[in-house]
Amino acid sequence: MGEKIGFSPTNECLPFPPVNIALPESANSFFLYHASSGRTKLIADFPTLLRRKIVEGDFIQQLSGQIAQNVDGGTNTPDVDYEVKPQDLSTFYRDCLILYKGVSECQVPLYQSVVEKLKRLLPLEQVKKTGADDQQSNSGDIILTPPEIYYGRDARGLYLARKAEQFGRASHDQRKLIYVVTTRTLKDEPEFFPYLYQEGVTFDAYHIDTAWSGTGGRFILHQLANDRQLEFTEEDINRRIKLILSDTSSIESLEKPYSSHNNFIFNRDVINVIETETELFFGYPHGFQMDNGRIKPRIVYRPYHGDPIKEWVITQAVTRAFLPKVRNS
Repeated sequence: MGEKIGFSPTNECLPFPPVNIALPESANSFFLYHASSGRTKLIADFPTLLRRKIVEGDFIQQLSGQIAQNVDGGTNTPDVDYEVKPQDLSTFYRDCLILYKGVSECQVPLYQSVVEKLKRLLPLEQVKKTGADDQQSNSGDIILTPPEIYYGRDARGLYLARKAEQFGRASHDQRKLIYVVTTRTLKDEPEFFPYLYQEGVTFDAYHIDTAWSGTGGRFILHQLANDRQLEFTEEDINRRIKLILSDTSSIESLEKPYSSHNNFIFNRDVINVIETETELFFGYPHGFQMDNGRIKPRIVYRPYHGDPIKEWVITQAVTRAFLPKVRNS
């Protein structure tokens, strides 16, 4: 059994040599701007944050397990150890930078286009509504701005882009955004719809997903309408669903499948990349659990399916591209 190697964040000899990778501007340090308060905050460059992320916590142990899985073809038992060498960390560090660059060049341009279209299609609006739970405006009118609901792991990147783009605005200049974890297996759990109601999912919201037919959103909307005894048509359902790409004529696509926002990959292929990286790196929901009185999906990371640091890299690449920054005059 190899001796585990531990590194301290304060160690001046961290095993991260300079890497010759041209990262996008979002990877640089910047001043985050909070518009409603006028405050700013310095955000460190991404490589620095990545190095801190790698050397902190239990990552060394996690990487040991991942390498052992690769070496033994997934046949090793959980207690098999592998000695993590400095070169392993250096290689992983480089892989993460390449992933950040790839997400910035592939997914981010598509998200930028979709966010702008959502802002045009779904402007902040005042909708009169009745009900005991509604809030009165200062004028006495009952108003509601329908929220945007983002479904599942594939839509998380678009949700983060939209959320980061709204950061720091006054509440009346923001649309309510809700991200919920949905999978085929979770839908069979008795906690599934209580979880959706807890998170604020409603029929009159806009239900947003990546692709292709909106089956998940349609299933949920049908159940929401039936629970509330609402009268609706399939056309009503389809109008509430927004997809980046749709394979069905009943739901309009926000984007065209064979156009490109980055000059080298079609939007349809970008969606395939999103789905592949989600499956490879994102934690998988496995049932529900109670956490401080709230229903939450139990997220697990399986061998070959799930890498918490690379999942973090993807979310950083998206979020940093959309956060408001102080511009140089």
